[in-house]
This record gives sequence, C-alpha cells and structure tokens, in this order.
Amino acid sequence: MQAQLDRAKLFVFLMLLVSRLCSVERLLQQLRNLLPGAFRSLTVSIQDPIRSTVQTEMQGRQAASLPNRISEPPRHIPEGFPETGGNTRVKLRFVDVDRPEDPIYTGYPVQWLNKKDARVAVFENDRQITQGDLSKLQIEILAVHAEFFTERGQADFTKEEFNKQICIHKGNESVLTTVNLANGAAYIGSVIFTESSQRKRLRLTARVKGQDLDVRVQEAITDPFVVKVGRSKQNRKSYPPSKEEAVYRLEKISLKGKHCTLLSEKNITTVKQFLRHYYRDESGLQKLLDMKEDWSTLIKHATTSDPGLEIYSFIVEENTELLFNDFYNLVGMMIGGLYFPVNGLNQFQQVYF
Repeated sequence: MQAQLDRAKLFVFLMLLVSRLCSVERLLQQLRNLLPGAFRSLTVSIQDPIRSTVQTEMQGRQAASLPNRISEPPRHIPEGFPETGGNTRVKLRFVDVDRPEDPIYTGYPVQWLNKKDARVAVFENDRQITQGDLSKLQIEILAVHAEFFTERGQADFTKEEFNKQICIHKGNESVLTTVNLANGAAYIGSVIFTESSQRKRLRLTARVKGQDLDVRVQEAITDPFVVKVGRSKQNRKSYPPSKEEAVYRLEKISLKGKHCTLLSEKNITTVKQFLRHYYRDESGLQKLLDMKEDWSTLIKHATTSDPGLEIYSFIVEENTELLFNDFYNLVGMMIGGLYFPVNGLNQFQQVYF
C-alpha cells in the first residue's frame, strides 16, 4: 500500500515537471522570436548617436584646420586683384589735371585747365595699384552724357547705369582712344572729338576695355563740357581777354564781321589798341562802330582785361605828373613827390586834369 502511494506521488511530480518544461520551452521560443527585433532596435538606437557624434567631431576638426571665415568653394583671383568686400573700392582716375576746358572744339585736342597732359591711373581706395594684373589693364577713353552723373555724382552708379549713358555715334560707342596701363598708369595722349554735342553737355570718361574681371573697376569721370564745331573756335571769346589777343576775341565782334573790318581800317587789331582808343576817345570809337544795344556788352567785356604793370607819366606842370596804365587810362597823380590814386582825387581835380 505504501509503495503504491509513493509511485502516485512520483507520477504527479513527473507530470508537474513535464508541464514546467513545456512552459519553459514556449518561453524560449518566444524569446527567440523577440530577440532579433529587439537587437535591431537596440542597434539603430546606438548607431544614431554614434553617427551624430562622429559627424560633429569631423566638422570640428575641419573647421579647426580652416581660416576663421565661412567655408565656401575656392575662387580664382588673378594676381594683383584685391578681394572685394568691406569698404574696398577699385577705380580709375584722371590724374595730373584739373578739368577739361569748356568748350571743346571738334578737330582740336582736348585741353585741360592747368595745361598739363592727362594720365589715367587705377587705385584701390586712395592707393595707386602699381603691380599685378590690375596695373596692366587696357583702358578706353570715351564720352558720356553729363546729366545723369550731375544728379547721381561721379561715383555712385553701377556698370549697367554707366553703359546706358555712353554717347553713340553711327550705331557705335564713341570711343575716342585706347591706352594700356603700365605700372598702373598711362598718358591718354591726344583726344579729339569729331562731332559737336549740339549744346548738350558731355563728360570724358575712362573704363576698362571689355574684360570680365573678378572685381568691379569704377570708371573715371571728368567735369562736364560742351563740344562745339571747330570753325567756331576762331570766334571764341576769352574771359578775361588778354591785352595782346585779337580784337575779335571781344564780345560782339566776330572775325569776319563788319565791326572787325571797321576797326582794322583804323589799325585797331588787338584788345590793347581797342582800349587805348576807348580811353582816349570813347565817343569817337562808339560812333565808328555804330553800336547801340551791344556797346555796353562790348565795353564791359573789354575792360576786364588786365593792363599789366606798365605805367606812363605825363608832366602837366612843375612837380605834377599824370600816371596812365598801358591802356592810357588815368590811374593817379604825382604831386610834389607824393602819389595820389585817381580815386583819391576830388571831383574838381579829376575834371581839371
């Protein structure tokens, strides 16, 4: 009886053990199904931080090996071309001269007020560039319309705005001459206009000839002027007129006009001779020319001429001399060795003498 009881207990124990083993087997099977997915998720979650960390480290090392500026693709800048940016400006300038004479005449070289020969030079800010590619540029001298640059100034404009102001002659840009810079400068030589500006005001300019540069080179621009036909140069008036100039340089007297002919018949061919006759016999000269409205304009212009330092004296009585300038105009008196300017004489003395 006891033996049967023991076998029954053993059987129950074995059944429980088998049940437990089946549960373990099912658990192991579930683990085998879950582990690959969990492993892949774990791998991905680990890879992302690692990749981010590696990229950050590589970028840091690259930045440390570069200059302290934003990384950008390298660009080629020829030798002598400054980097653009900030306040750096490269521009052409006319140097050694003030401004062109006004007016300019067709067929005659452009003259400058200080009578010097003009050069064009290239500058970076206020420093002339004397080396590198910029010092060897080819430069065109041409004319542009003046009004735009009067309103905008001689520096505040773009290349496109500049090109729109270029004077066009027979369908082409009016390029007057071309020069090559050497060490950053060149004399522009003789510049001659062939067409008048028809009373419109122009400016002389210098620009880089058709070169695609990595830097903007600002054009040089002069003060404005008018271009007149060359034949009118003969009748050009001087301000003020020199006393040795021809009389037709005076206002209201033209080279081939009747007034010039009348004066020539009286041997009055220069400004000095004209003024000598005027101060000696004003009414006679006015009658000769038979001018009315134009007379005051003529005399106002003529009397701006400088007589110079020559002084002539005329002894009227003992210890009294009258003093005249080179136009025979009374300028003063010497009385008893003392000088009295004409504006220091009283009305009676002026009338008397």
